[in-house]
Amino acid sequence: ANPSAASRDSRVALSDRLISMVMRVLLGTIRPLTGICFEIVYRLFVKRRRVPPLESPLLGMSAVALADAIRRREVTSEAVVRASIDRMRLVHPIINAVVWERYEAALQDARRVDAMLDSDPDNPEWSREAKPFLGVPATVKEAFGLVGGTQSVGLWLRTSIRSERDAVCVERMKSAGCIPLCLTNVSELCMWWESHNRVNGITGNPYDSRRIAGGSSGGEGANVGAGCAPVGLGSDIGGSIRMPAFFNGVFGHKATAYMIPNAGQYPDAIAEGRYFMLSGPIVSHAEDLLPMVRLMAGPENSARLLIRPSDPRPDVKRLKIYYMEDSGDSIWCSPVEPRIRECIRQAAEHLRADLGLPVQKVQLRKLRLSPHLWSSKMKLSGEERFAVQMGGGVKLNCYLELIKWCLLRSHHTLPAIGLGLFEQFGSENLDRRLAAICDQLKAEMEELLGDDGVLLYPAHPTSAPYHHQPLTLLFNFAYTGIFNVLGLPATSIPMGLDHKGMPIGLQAVANMHNDRYTLLLAELLENKFGGWVRP
Repeated sequence: ANPSAASRDSRVALSDRLISMVMRVLLGTIRPLTGICFEIVYRLFVKRRRVPPLESPLLGMSAVALADAIRRREVTSEAVVRASIDRMRLVHPIINAVVWERYEAALQDARRVDAMLDSDPDNPEWSREAKPFLGVPATVKEAFGLVGGTQSVGLWLRTSIRSERDAVCVERMKSAGCIPLCLTNVSELCMWWESHNRVNGITGNPYDSRRIAGGSSGGEGANVGAGCAPVGLGSDIGGSIRMPAFFNGVFGHKATAYMIPNAGQYPDAIAEGRYFMLSGPIVSHAEDLLPMVRLMAGPENSARLLIRPSDPRPDVKRLKIYYMEDSGDSIWCSPVEPRIRECIRQAAEHLRADLGLPVQKVQLRKLRLSPHLWSSKMKLSGEERFAVQMGGGVKLNCYLELIKWCLLRSHHTLPAIGLGLFEQFGSENLDRRLAAICDQLKAEMEELLGDDGVLLYPAHPTSAPYHHQPLTLLFNFAYTGIFNVLGLPATSIPMGLDHKGMPIGLQAVANMHNDRYTLLLAELLENKFGGWVRP
């Protein structure tokens, strides 16, 4: 062995430990202090607003149940769509989720559905198998193409752009009978976990308008959580479906890598980012998850996932349950709140005691590196640099933009400018070493989960923070983001409200192509713990 190399490695290890200790003290001091400041400001100077209770029982039904009722002529599609539109108009001043609407066109679509059912009620084209969401209202994240709609994704340079065709997932939703009502708000270029931009403003949480709805599919999460529509279309590259679902008390699913297409979305992944980013559903009822994933994945990928109508329902008795209450000894993420830990323990105990499933607490040490693993994989993905996207194809000078922001002259948000600056730093060698650790973690998880395992894990360490507070909690997204770079399916599952009256929950993670297990678990836990708590 080389003594000098060993001595150098020892010094590096000591230096790493010292830096870690210093950062732990700093972050352990700064986080609570900034949290207290946000608490004081918002409690004293900003009034809490909560969306009103649901006006119509139709708003509390699942999409599948609504479609069945429409099919049986117990209710008209027009009545359902009108109830959703009325609800959106009522809550919009509180949550600011809708950025473009087609309400009159949607009502015309609904009337056509009703007319077709009246004239030919037994036509097999209207069956549950052919159109599982017949006549049901849906909302769509503004990142997706919807004919005639905006697609600014919160970028000032794109305010005049209109979609000329539907995104693939929008086409598939329409073919399944969904009636799109509107497009919903996002974070700038869909790369931050609060939905705020200079074009459409900031989206509030339906349970407390002072708090975030999440991002980047925050408008979808807020709309579905507020009871405006039973189903919505989002996308997820770092938790952008699962975080809004968690913050707004509903369900969201990120599928196995490559299983749901992004075509027609902006910005789209063009290289390795296609492995990380997927379109997917946000829904208020767990029974809508499977049919939504099935229609979005398409016939070929549904066959790979074993979620076709002809595939047998998974045998719950086969499942093995593993759980973790946090990511380990990470200094970068907030501590997991006690009530969220309790949710995970309650879910695990229910599955053990009531269903007789084997349950084991585990600790995957590499998960504590989640922020670094996600970042390294993103940097090595070959995707277009964020600063180039901000400049509309020309690299934006983010240093100059930061100065303009300080002078209130910028058309960009601080998180977007910060990301444009952050991506310029780092070492490719370090990124490759971290990417190798990420690959090792994936192998460990695949071995642990096998063909019948599900991991219960926090979807986020805290309930929804106040607006702009994520700037002090930068890396909390890594609880969801890590499963994007691992390519594993993950479902966000609501588990009630915390002491602040805010939604909390967990996420269930399975091995590649085992989405059916996490979707099944969502139904089981909804049956036990109640799922979505109506505002």
